[in-house]
Amino acid sequence: MTEPRTTDSEQTRRLVPAHKIRYQAALGDSEKEQHPEEGADGERNKVGGGEIHRAAHGKASAILVNDRKTGHGWGVESPVENVGAAAQRGESGLLGIWGKPYLCLDTVLDLGPLDDLAEEIALGLTKVPLAYTGGSHRSMGIVPGAFLESAGVDYGEAIARMGDRDFATLASLAEDPALFAKADRTIFDFGEEREFALSHRQMLWLKVRFGVYFPWKAYVEFIPNRSWGEKSSSEGKTFTRIARTVFPKTVAFVESLPFSEIGRCNLMGLESNDHGTVHRDGEPEDQVSPDHFITFCPGAQKKRLFLWNDSNKTKTSVEGRSYWFNDFDYHGVEADPYFRYSIRVDGVFREDFLERLRLLARTE
Repeated sequence: MTEPRTTDSEQTRRLVPAHKIRYQAALGDSEKEQHPEEGADGERNKVGGGEIHRAAHGKASAILVNDRKTGHGWGVESPVENVGAAAQRGESGLLGIWGKPYLCLDTVLDLGPLDDLAEEIALGLTKVPLAYTGGSHRSMGIVPGAFLESAGVDYGEAIARMGDRDFATLASLAEDPALFAKADRTIFDFGEEREFALSHRQMLWLKVRFGVYFPWKAYVEFIPNRSWGEKSSSEGKTFTRIARTVFPKTVAFVESLPFSEIGRCNLMGLESNDHGTVHRDGEPEDQVSPDHFITFCPGAQKKRLFLWNDSNKTKTSVEGRSYWFNDFDYHGVEADPYFRYSIRVDGVFREDFLERLRLLARTE
């Protein structure tokens, strides 16, 4: 399927603190400048499941129209310390953390339990339903130009091009088919953390019928999160019953990490030979401070995460079994001939841990 062409003005969009990413289905109107609708104050998206990214509207292969709202904007209200203005890039050309591309946390965390966790997780993943995530990064406008093609078929684009018969089939596979069928198809509000969440059956059908590429096909929410802008807050959240029952050691390890509060925890796995699409979670000029999170990798199979400098087209490999990076930098995962996974924990670091990280950044 040939991807639509976009003009420079369409490919360069400012980040908006939008809860919804609206995607105009009328792809033929690509030369017309679009204007966002104002959402009602306090409006929130429903949970869609999966790794959720608010739009950093850089280069996209489709038309993006966004609600412009205040209150959930990429760290503007984030309860984290300002560890460096986004404009201050390190020698790597990345935003990074205190002038470093990323921080390997292997020397400041007790990773002794990871091998035991790997055994628990290997068995536990046979007992729980595995969800998909990703699949719409390009239509969200968060993929750099050099990786637009490698992002694969995007479900935002696939839905926008659907005929009535295919959309009726898609609606029939929803958790609430009658409600889904009433969706306004001229406004893209489908999928992760949007008004019309995609069921697993819908994602499977999109994959088989249209070849949509879902990078992460083993996704488990340990602590579900309502919206990306709330991922640092623990208010009203807890580990799921399944997480505590099937992964008790992993839950205990996460609870031991140096956070003052935890707002999100999920496991993300890549199948053999799949790659993690290159994307970023916000636009640099809109960042007040990097969000606090720890990613750790219990399994023996290495997950080869890298950071992408779009200015000089270079990669920085992220080493270690635990790390923190600035997710407003482009990042992706290399393809490998084996399954691999990681667990990401979002929240607010304890002050004493932040001090250790400052020292780590100065001495590395």
